[in-house]
Amino acid sequence: MDDITQLLKTLGIDSQVTKLSYAQAFFEYGDIDILNTDFAALKVIARTHGLSIDFEWIEDLQIFLFTHLIEPKLKDLSLCFIYDYPAVQSALAIVEGKVSHRFELYINGVEIANGYDELRHANEYQVVFEQEIEKRRTLKKYTPDLNKGYLEAVQSSLPQCAGVAIGMVRLFSEINLK
Repeated sequence: MDDITQLLKTLGIDSQVTKLSYAQAFFEYGDIDILNTDFAALKVIARTHGLSIDFEWIEDLQIFLFTHLIEPKLKDLSLCFIYDYPAVQSALAIVEGKVSHRFELYINGVEIANGYDELRHANEYQVVFEQEIEKRRTLKKYTPDLNKGYLEAVQSSLPQCAGVAIGMVRLFSEINLK
């Protein structure tokens, strides 16, 4: 997050930076304990906010609630990093307890970047890939084969590393709005 903040300063964006964990954002802006609220209770919360929902997985409902209840509040923050996403939303990020080492950057409420500390071992990737394949099979979606070539490539383990994806069009749009 510090590297991204420095990049933004280089590009002329030198605003106040706010850093909130995913759980803090839900608590501050929605009065919801997102990491300790079960799927059924989250459905009730969604309905009390007038949101029509039909999700089969808790991570999809968490994302939906974030999009509808939390993101609109982020427009009041110039630069906001949301970090420590729930473990069920880890993608290929390292997981510790209930959270994953993932973050997203919002500028005036618009998601500009996302990134995470990458998994490092082939067996960790294999577990994630197999879970995703099973989830897709359950939902009757296209299920790709397990990417054995990728697993072989990372067999000797990766060094500690992180990846960040930046939406350049969104970023430059925000710069031009200043």
